[in-house]
Amino acid sequence: MRTIEELKVIDKLMAGHYILMFFEISVLPKIRDIHEIIKKQAKIKEYKQSGYLTVRDRKDGLVLLVMIMGKCPSYKAKKYLYLSLERGERLFHHPGHLSSWQSRDEKNKKQGGAIIAGDYIVSFAGICEMLDEAIVLALSELCRWLDSDKAKEIAEISSNYLYNYLK
Repeated sequence: MRTIEELKVIDKLMAGHYILMFFEISVLPKIRDIHEIIKKQAKIKEYKQSGYLTVRDRKDGLVLLVMIMGKCPSYKAKKYLYLSLERGERLFHHPGHLSSWQSRDEKNKKQGGAIIAGDYIVSFAGICEMLDEAIVLALSELCRWLDSDKAKEIAEISSNYLYNYLK
């Protein structure tokens, strides 16, 4: 038998699941437009619009949900899954941080893409770290795990200009 707390978490995640499906249908197409901006600035050659989403419990770091979004090439799937998990785990171990951007370390391949969203740590990996973070910010707002003021505060940490394109 499940505890009341477990049922509350399941209820939140189920509500979030329907929003995730809506998010994938309505927001992922916008990634094409954003990708053009990134492509021009960062000279990214490969078109990408997939990756792994991870949702963790903020209190104990327990992974509650891992989900592939889009059609992830099999040769990239393992890497994206690892990065999504690593970003959330790293943020969990930095309790004063709101974003994995705050513990970013390019030399050791530690990137942004995870945020604190209410009771959760939400991370994504698969596109580029700036857009990965923008995706979890927009998603967390849609799921009402994060209000727009807090999302803006987190976006300012990384100077994430792509977040506004997903709103």
